[in-house]
Amino acid sequence: MVPAQDVAALADALEEMLFDDAAAAEVRANVSVFAKEYEWSRVLAPLVAFCRLPRRAPDLAHAPGVPAQRTKVRRARPKLREDLTLARTYLGAGGLAEVGRRAVGRVRRIAGGEPPAPRL
Repeated sequence: MVPAQDVAALADALEEMLFDDAAAAEVRANVSVFAKEYEWSRVLAPLVAFCRLPRRAPDLAHAPGVPAQRTKVRRARPKLREDLTLARTYLGAGGLAEVGRRAVGRVRRIAGGEPPAPRL
């Protein structure tokens, strides 16, 4: 480990990695042990799951100190043309599977009383 602000220690560490094959091999082996934990598919999984079915954080549902009240907000139903345009966008982005995921998400939100997700 190289201490912060220690230029000489950094130079020594770089030199060791460049010219000491055994030390460089050991570092590569150590990195490969935990590298799988940082693959994009694993790191982004929570974000992808949220984007597929977004919801409001429970702690933001109402103001602090004020009891939560369940109010129903009526929103105008999107026009059929807008739905079809949106479905075509999802179809182009991810095929029928993406259209299905988005439809299931919408049904869950409607059944759960959540307002529709913002359109992107």
